[in-house]
Formats: sequence, C-alpha cells, structure tokens
Amino acid sequence: MPVPDPFDEFLRKVAPLMPVYKSLEFACVAARHGSEWVLISGKAVLSTKPCASEAQIVPVAQLQEIVHFRGEYQLTESTKL
Repeated sequence: MPVPDPFDEFLRKVAPLMPVYKSLEFACVAARHGSEWVLISGKAVLSTKPCASEAQIVPVAQLQEIVHFRGEYQLTESTKL
C-alpha cells in the first residue's frame, strides 16, 4: 500500500476550514546553490482577515547569494495551495 504524501494529507484535513480563511501571509529565505535556489526557511500563515491591499511580494533583503521575501495575497474559491 502506498504511503500518503504528508502535504496531501494536510490539505485533506484542512479543506473543510478553507472557506473561513481570506488571506495568506508568507515569508521565506532562500540561498543560491549553483544555478538553483534552495529554501532555507519559510513560513505561511492563513488569516480570517482580508489583505489590506492587493497581492504583493516584497524583497526584504537581497544579497548576491541569499534573498528574503515576504508577501501576502487574497484567498478566493479558486485559490489552490
């Protein structure tokens, strides 16, 4: 029997709650390794409050090999996580 994907299992469990959430805020730090970017740290928070503005992704800090972004966007019925 195949082992279920942990993220798919999480999405299945939270699906009934998704209509409650109106926005998602996130932050991440990534580093370049050769020609690829590798996620070092990431955080996503669902909120019942709508975004204060339109969707945005803002670079907080950017060095040659490391970048830190934060952002938020409005969740809709058609939003897929």
